[in-house]
Amino acid sequence: MFGLAKRIFHIVATKLDYPDDLLEWYEISEMIDRLQYDEVALEFNEEDILSKIKYKAESFQGVND
Repeated sequence: MFGLAKRIFHIVATKLDYPDDLLEWYEISEMIDRLQYDEVALEFNEEDILSKIKYKAESFQGVND
């Protein structure tokens, strides 16, 4: 799922016209990196990231229908 989110981030980076929309996907990408590589406790977990990915993907899909 995280690989898919990274691919969506790269697609979204070329499709979106508004920096705020891109920022949301950048934040997801950063959350994934922190979860995978940080050694300290985080205020989010994998479930939180997956929920955010699903929500943002559905929002992005709704805009492009």
